[in-house]
Amino acid sequence: MRLCLRLERLAEDRRQRAAKRTPGRIADNFGTEMVPVGLKSVPLGQYHHRAKYTDEEVEEVFMLADAGFRLADICLKVEMPKSTVWAILHGRMRCTTPVTWKRRKKRF
Repeated sequence: MRLCLRLERLAEDRRQRAAKRTPGRIADNFGTEMVPVGLKSVPLGQYHHRAKYTDEEVEEVFMLADAGFRLADICLKVEMPKSTVWAILHGRMRCTTPVTWKRRKKRF
């Protein structure tokens, strides 16, 4: 009887620990981060070495466009060039879908 209770308790502890182990949390513990990667293993979005805008800023451009703002108004609000906003909205920039994710050291 005691052995069964102890085994059940161990199994429950194991399940709780497994629930806490997500890729993001594991990466945080080791000073690394998970980065989206394209076909040629190049980081995408804000993780690319030449990225000037964060993913949140790009998302804000889409939200403003969906809300009905004109291109010129979006440019003033997010402080981006008109050509950059146009390229984001028309899929010329930041339109690659991640193929996989890689772990890399955090950059502070």
